Amino acid sequence: MKNLVLFVALVLVVGLVGWWWFVDEPAVITEPPADDAPVATFASIAGEGQSLEVFAGDDMVAKLTIEAFQAWTAEFWDEVFVERPSFGEMREVDHTGFSRFDETVSLSPDGQLVAFSVHDYAVATSLTFVGLFRLVDETIELIPAENNGNISELFWSPDSAQLAYTLDTARAVGDALSVDSVIGLEKRATIDSEDLLGVLGDTETDWRNFMPEIRDLAWSNESIVQFVSNDPRDEFASLSWNFNVAIETLELAH
Repeated sequence: MKNLVLFVALVLVVGLVGWWWFVDEPAVITEPPADDAPVATFASIAGEGQSLEVFAGDDMVAKLTIEAFQAWTAEFWDEVFVERPSFGEMREVDHTGFSRFDETVSLSPDGQLVAFSVHDYAVATSLTFVGLFRLVDETIELIPAENNGNISELFWSPDSAQLAYTLDTARAVGDALSVDSVIGLEKRATIDSEDLLGVLGDTETDWRNFMPEIRDLAWSNESIVQFVSNDPRDEFASLSWNFNVAIETLELAH
């Protein structure tokens, strides 16, 4: 009888431990990298947007699941946003709506940060948010700025301090260019068709009818983003631009 009681007790203990591990198993599956750990070389989205995976060569060194991101946003959403983002009077953006990571993901040049994006959608409008996954301690951060449109690709500055990207909207692909500060976790600037027309001194073209199709982004140094747009004066021509983020000046490239 005594042996039977001990056996039942052992089964209960093992069962409880197994249950605790199942419900509390961390979605981020690896320990923080050691000082001599290999530098990350590649990041990708897997499982139809359900996980973000980071590799050093052929070895996975970190993984962030959408469940872990949802848990983080549930805890910190009100701390990230002083005013909750919204679709106007329609509704607020609810962090529970982030059911998957966007395909947009990019590893920083120093191999320490992974930038990703998530979006919410309502009535032909997407609001997209840029997130950061810090590999040194596997923590998450969110830049508290809503972007009107979807991000197709993220471009890091050479010093891993800033991110540039274009926004695709229901109106047009490459409808705007946006630059965020990773260090300050803030929006640095957004450039759209109205800004381009302003630099050109074009007062005749209605900015609402001009589709700039901003494309071919590249950082020429730590402060200047180069890009190409359509020319409002010639539908078959394009224009090359330089945007100096440090002093927030936009000019035609010579």
